[in-house]
Amino acid sequence: MSRLEVEWNRVPDEGDPIECRTWARLEWLAGRHILTRVYDRDARSERRGIYVPQYPIANWIVANWWSLLYEPWPFDGPIPAPGSKMSEDVAEWLQRHCLRASNSGYACPFTCIFSQGKAKIAIVNREDPSDLYPHCPVEFIEDAELTEDRQEIRDVLSEFVNHVIARLDGFEDERVSSLRAQWQTVQGLSAEEEEFCRASGRLGLDPFDMENWPAGLLSWFERALPGELDSAFAMDLMETPGPAREKSAHHQALHQIIESFHLGPAANIMGPAFNAQTPYDEGYSLAEWVRRKLGLAQSDQLADVNDAAEVACQRALRIQTSNLIPQSRVLAVVGWARNPGPIIAMRDQPKLDAARFLCARGVYMASRASSNGPRLVTEGRTWDQRASRAFGAELLAPRVGVREMFESTLRRIGQDEVGHYEAETRVAQHYNVSPMIIRHQLENSRSSLSGWM
Repeated sequence: MSRLEVEWNRVPDEGDPIECRTWARLEWLAGRHILTRVYDRDARSERRGIYVPQYPIANWIVANWWSLLYEPWPFDGPIPAPGSKMSEDVAEWLQRHCLRASNSGYACPFTCIFSQGKAKIAIVNREDPSDLYPHCPVEFIEDAELTEDRQEIRDVLSEFVNHVIARLDGFEDERVSSLRAQWQTVQGLSAEEEEFCRASGRLGLDPFDMENWPAGLLSWFERALPGELDSAFAMDLMETPGPAREKSAHHQALHQIIESFHLGPAANIMGPAFNAQTPYDEGYSLAEWVRRKLGLAQSDQLADVNDAAEVACQRALRIQTSNLIPQSRVLAVVGWARNPGPIIAMRDQPKLDAARFLCARGVYMASRASSNGPRLVTEGRTWDQRASRAFGAELLAPRVGVREMFESTLRRIGQDEVGHYEAETRVAQHYNVSPMIIRHQLENSRSSLSGWM
């Protein structure tokens, strides 16, 4: 539950009149976190709100509306801390998603808002390193990562923008007129226009600046039938890390796979319902249920992934290789055919452990995420992709069993660096997975806050 609270303040009419008119105390509450919580160096105490002009924030929200709500975090690793070195691509992404980019010259929290797919929004708030801005009167001290419903965040941001525009009612300034016109455009779009804007946002593109789009992308969007850009398949592709200029060609190649194997949706979502608050909880819960159904102990290896498919999908998973899958961060296509049921199409996998993990992810997608049509298995970081990774890891190498075998092996061979490497290797061989999965499972067994990113 998020809430933006604004208390207008009267300040002397000095400097920018719009900033003076919209000067206010801002407090942002998100769940149990206060994202605007600061340490006031002059007062030597903490407070919950900040005093800044609200117009620049509202203007930034409107300008980045579609990216804020629909573009995911596409990079490896976590969002960097304030002041960290970063690539140009990351810096550009932060300009669209980090609240601090909205209000140059004023103290704003390092709050990033971005899509997690599946109608979810992630909010990541990074506290300031204590020595980063020693001359700034405040230091942001709240660290938080949480997931909210997209509609709720949309409503919160809309209310804030409307509040700021109402504050500027009757104010004669081109900037105010421009903000009001842009906001009216956002709110007055047709259903087809909104779908176009959502797709643009997923790629981090401005839907009203198509002249600067990569070649070929606009023609794909314009050819799309109503609902096609919002299909699960298209969203998976757009949310996969990679240059926007490649998406149109990749769409054509992947669509050929769907047609060649006659892939369609699953009849329904399979398996029990879980009240999962995070994608990795969803994946772990389904994997634990499947292993229980198969009668597997924590120390048991799953010999055949299709045993899990028979439980989760009530059918075996048919595995196909395809050279049409582009060399990208799209790994496989999953869907349902009338006969024989779920199918996963993937590039040839030279390593058995990699193929097992990819097929396990395919089982998750086929059973839990394909009711609205074929899906892609990717290196993306949205809800279903993360849940499928958690499912695959827990299905093949359950955390409790991994932890017990790893610690037992360490006691026998020694706990130095070589011992850790050897123990990881032995556990990986036992479960027939890669050492990377074992390292992730060990990390996740130590903390409930960890998860398959």
